[in-house]
Amino acid sequence: MKDSTCIYKYKNDEIISVRNSTFSVKSFKEHMHRTFSIGLILGGSAEVSIGDEKFNVSSNDVVVVNPRQKHCCNPVPDSLWSYYMFYINENWFQKKIMEITGATSGNQKLLHKVIRKESLVTKLKLLYKLILSNAAVLEVEEKVYSCIEMLVEHQDLINLENSKKNVTEAIEYMNEKIEENLSLEDISMSVNLSPYHFLRIFKNETGITPHKYLINLKIISSYNLLEKGLSSAEISYQLGFTDQSHFIKTFKDFTGITPGQYVKSVSYSGSGP
Repeated sequence: MKDSTCIYKYKNDEIISVRNSTFSVKSFKEHMHRTFSIGLILGGSAEVSIGDEKFNVSSNDVVVVNPRQKHCCNPVPDSLWSYYMFYINENWFQKKIMEITGATSGNQKLLHKVIRKESLVTKLKLLYKLILSNAAVLEVEEKVYSCIEMLVEHQDLINLENSKKNVTEAIEYMNEKIEENLSLEDISMSVNLSPYHFLRIFKNETGITPHKYLINLKIISSYNLLEKGLSSAEISYQLGFTDQSHFIKTFKDFTGITPGQYVKSVSYSGSGP
């Protein structure tokens, strides 16, 4: 049994991409995504940490992770596991939640982290097949919509409208200065807070420190740079890593594969209408 990871970006990449890992033994450090992430366990067992909660999951369990929520999913010791991980555009997902629930705010958070429902498993498997078969955009969107409906049925939603504005502005600042080695003082001054107060509200809002968040942002940014053909040396310089080795090690810590393996694993299901 060979460990295999493939990442498929659907032709309308603004909406969805999916990662397929089979017979995986890879372990990940805590990380985050900008998307809503929906994981379907296909086989084996894993230990999942989302925020401060921990779960054991196995075949046909569905794992739900909100955008910018720290998490890690690793196989139980001495075992293999297989899974699909769907990454769905946050803005698109939020709009669909508003349509389904009638909510007036597009800033909702899903609370239930693990769902066990056979019909949802069936829909997610079909969605995966549609993405790989280069199905029409409308068909894929309809299936995603159907999956979201089922997810919302099993969720309590909380409105994050009153989330700390300073944290949002700090994240925007980190994105703008992503190539720099920012200090805590740099970031806190950008939102006119003391380093201590800023660190406290940032950790309360995101679950991780500003440093870990910035490293996550750098790794997320590196995906597009790798797909554009930049070398690890170029990316390490552009994103402010100490050197190429530092970038490669950090990338593998967060993704479970090297930058070179990531490039080889990415494929597009099509670019037609």
